[in-house]
Amino acid sequence: MSCVCVVWCVQIIVVLAVVFAVIVYRLAVGTIIYSLVSGTSLGPAVGSIIVSITGAAIQLVAIIIMNKFYEFLAFKLTNWGGCVVVVFVVVVVFFIYLVVAYVF
Repeated sequence: MSCVCVVWCVQIIVVLAVVFAVIVYRLAVGTIIYSLVSGTSLGPAVGSIIVSITGAAIQLVAIIIMNKFYEFLAFKLTNWGGCVVVVFVVVVVFFIYLVVAYVF
């Protein structure tokens, strides 16, 4: 397996893991908060806002961490010189993550 395939596979797995983790988090915390606020006058609206804000914050942190990793990787690839395919894969994976994170 070439270096390009390994980098591509690892990045896809990391992106999917982050998206899956945020979905599981939103389901778990949403269930807990809805059960706590179901008897109040505000009801599920507050729970929905809390879950959305905290889920977005988690995605923001994940995007920042991955951005730092991609910057480091781009610096290394620039120093290696001419590895256009790997740079293309990094950019595609990053945009896939943004699209998937936006959908969920």
